[in-house]
This record gives sequence, structure tokens and C-alpha cells, in this order.
Amino acid sequence: MTGRGARTSADPERRPRHGVERQAVRTRFLRYPAVACVTLLVYGCVTPMALDRNELNRLKDEPSIAVVYYRAPDFIVAIPEASSLFVGGPIYMATAKSAGERMIRKYELQDPTLRVRDSLISALAAELNVKSFEVAPEPLENDNLDTISARFPKRLVLDFKTALWTLMTSEPLSDKRRLFYEVRARLLRTEDGTLVSRAHCMYRARPMPEGWDDLTANGGALLKARLEQAADACAARLRSQMLTGDKETLVK
Repeated sequence: MTGRGARTSADPERRPRHGVERQAVRTRFLRYPAVACVTLLVYGCVTPMALDRNELNRLKDEPSIAVVYYRAPDFIVAIPEASSLFVGGPIYMATAKSAGERMIRKYELQDPTLRVRDSLISALAAELNVKSFEVAPEPLENDNLDTISARFPKRLVLDFKTALWTLMTSEPLSDKRRLFYEVRARLLRTEDGTLVSRAHCMYRARPMPEGWDDLTANGGALLKARLEQAADACAARLRSQMLTGDKETLVK
């Protein structure tokens, strides 16, 4: 079917509706501050903290380190159809959340933090000679220290938490996308509640040259590759912060 108002694709995420152009300028300036607000609400201002020499020596005597992660937040996909809505408003967020849920199911997308977790474990095992890691098979519901201590009393715990993962349009009504991803990692000693080390990565990809069709072709292969790229970049950043004292959190 063709004609005015007809969609040019069966994919509901692809094309904008008519009549939203008048909102383009307003949306451009509101879109990215919304991402910053999410970060501030989840973490506030996070300063990386490297392992000090004493803790590095203690790690060699640890029989094992428990590793946990938390349920990822909603995958937010800012589809062009939502450009006429107030960014961050309830209707906009519901639309973006629904689009993300569909994409996770359709393309079997995985929270990038699981890849970050595995990469950082491998790096710490190789460079710190940690004897073993015990990875929790299921995510915890919250990252409260009391919850972690109750689950892992008198243990050294490495935890990972996703702040956000989202696809934003690079420009209002554009078919191009930008990937945003943030993750935090901590090393905690539950016996006394000591924060041993903390790392934080904010990944801000440049606008992808590929359009929506390219990203989602072949079962979303290119989109998955972009998510893996973000995970690998953040894993390297977390490792650098924990082991070398790197204070930079932004990755582009």
C-alpha cells in the first residue's frame, strides 16, 4: 500500500510520522541532556579509585573473589516516531522502552556488561595472579552493601552495574544512531564494608555511518558488533582505572 501517510518499511522503528518536523529543533537540544540526567540519577559524580599497594598484595592471598552483576536497566531506543514527544516525558520513555524490548527479543541482544565482566575477570586473573573467581549465575536485585554482605559474608566481591544502554538518533528524524553505554565496577570487602577499588566508564559513540537497515540486517549482526565494541572499550577503561590509577571515565 502506498500513498500519503503510508509507511515505507515493515519495521516500526524505522520511519517518522508526518508532521513532526516542527519539533526537530526542540528535540535536538533536549535529547542528549536526558542521557546526562540518567547518569546523575544513577551514580551521581563517580571518581575512579585504583587498588593501592597493600590491597594488591592482599589479593594474592585471596582464595577466590565473588563476582556479581545486577539487572540491566531498560534498553532505550529513541525511534524517529517519538521525535514529536517531550524527551524524557512518560509517553516518550514508554515508546523508547517498548522499542528496546522489541529489539532485545528480535535480535537477542545482551547487556554489554556481561562481556565487560568476563573481560575484566580475565585481565585481573592474568595481571594480579588471582587464584579463582566465583561468578554468580543470576543477577542481584540491588547493589546495597547490606544485600551483598548477606549473600557473600566475609568475602571480596567484584560487582558490575549498568547505568544505561541506549540508541539515540544522531539528529532529529535521522536514520543514523549513536550508542550510549555506562557501567560501574567495584571491588568490595564485605567483612568490614571497605571499598577497595571503583571504576566507571561512560561510552559515547560517534554517530554511526550505517543506517537503520544496515544495523539490523542479518539478525542485527552489526548492532551486536557495536555493543561488543562498547563493552571492550569500557572493559579496557575499567582495567586501567583499577590497576594504573587512570581517572578518565569518558570513552568516545
